[in-house]
Amino acid sequence: MSLLLELQKGGEAFIVPHDALPSNAALVAPAFIGAPTASVDKLPSGLETVNAVEAYRKLVPGVQGLLSGEIGGSNSIQPLLCSTKTGTPPSCF
Repeated sequence: MSLLLELQKGGEAFIVPHDALPSNAALVAPAFIGAPTASVDKLPSGLETVNAVEAYRKLVPGVQGLLSGEIGGSNSIQPLLCSTKTGTPPSCF
């Protein structure tokens, strides 16, 4: 739902093929860990992974892409959501 809202607000999410990036490209895999039911006790702001990517980019300049470590669930769309906020393209493997 958060990705859909960002797209409706004019955000852009795009995917680049992995071979469009250099073989030594720095990639980040934004994701949540732990049981999804934990978000019932403390509702997420929607910016947790975006803030994490931005903090990582300050430590490691030159991040060229985002990577999904899952194929389903919330973590599978976190790279796309981060892309709409940071402009860093997700890479499709």
